[in-house]
Amino acid sequence: MEDFGNSGKPTISSIYPNCPHQHDTPGEGSYEKAARWYMAQEAQEGKIFQTRLRDASGNTFGKPSKIDKIIYDDVDGSVIDMFEGNRPQWLLVHAPIDHTIKNVQRRGDRPLEGVLKNSYTFKYKALPRQGGVDPNQSWTEQSLRDTLPQEEWVNEFLSKLGVKDSSQTYWIHTKAQPQGEYDYVINTRDSQGGQKSIQELSLEAERIFNQA
Repeated sequence: MEDFGNSGKPTISSIYPNCPHQHDTPGEGSYEKAARWYMAQEAQEGKIFQTRLRDASGNTFGKPSKIDKIIYDDVDGSVIDMFEGNRPQWLLVHAPIDHTIKNVQRRGDRPLEGVLKNSYTFKYKALPRQGGVDPNQSWTEQSLRDTLPQEEWVNEFLSKLGVKDSSQTYWIHTKAQPQGEYDYVINTRDSQGGQKSIQELSLEAERIFNQA
C-alpha cells in the first residue's frame, strides 16, 4: 500500500497478472500464498527487478537477469508449490531447542512460547528412536524441563512435541510436510556441542549446493 518512490511504475500484480490467490488482507493464508506465488514468478522471470521498483529502504529488489541461483529464507516450504517444472532444492537448517532459546533471547523480538509451540512443533517431533536431525543429543522430559523456562506453557509445548513418557529418552525428528521430504538438513550444533557460526553454516550450505 506504500509508494516508496514507485509512482508511475507498474505494480507487482500488473507485472505478474492473474495471481491465483487473493491478497487483500495481509496475514491471511491466501495473502501468504500470493506473496510466495509472486516470489516464484520473479525467481523464474526477473521482471520486477527490471522495473527498478524500490522497497522501504530505497533499494531495488528482485532477481537480476544474470543471477541463476536464488535462496529463499522461509519458515515453511509452501513456496515450492508455486514453481512450475523443476522443484527447488529444500534445505532445512535445524536449530536445536537449546540453540533456539538462545537465538530468541539474543534477538529479543519474538516470544519464546510462540516460537517453540508453533514454529518448532510445526517442523519437529520427539521420538524414542535414535537419530533424527540432532543425532548426538538425546532428551528426557526432565532434561527438557531443565533447559526450558519454568512457565506454564512448557507443558503444552512438550505435549505437542510428543514428550509424554517421563521414563523415555527422545531424539528430535522432522515431521512430514505437505511438500514432501527435505533434500538436505544442516544442524547448527557442532561436534563439540556448541553452536556453529553463520559463516560456518553458510559454507556448509554452499558445499551442499555446489555438489548437488
